Amino acid sequence: LDIPAVVGTSVGSVTVYPNPVYGDAHLTVAGNMAGMATVRVYDLNGRMVIDRQLGRVDAGEQTFSVSTEGLGKGMYLVNVIIGGHTSVAKMMVR
Repeated sequence: LDIPAVVGTSVGSVTVYPNPVYGDAHLTVAGNMAGMATVRVYDLNGRMVIDRQLGRVDAGEQTFSVSTEGLGKGMYLVNVIIGGHTSVAKMMVR
């Protein structure tokens, strides 16, 4: 897989619900820092299929919605980056 290496410390925890997802995925990030936020979703071949800028977020629990429209059924990796720090979660699209 050609998924970028995780560099820096973890954002905190990322939870995807519902999981498996049909339609919109809701991401809850229990972040321990503020900063510019990005969500990137990768398929298991390492291709980035979603790259969404979320703007500036505050520390603490945040919830974001990401459309899975156009994604095929299967497993994906969700990469949440806040202020250069990263956390990853698995997401199953049905």
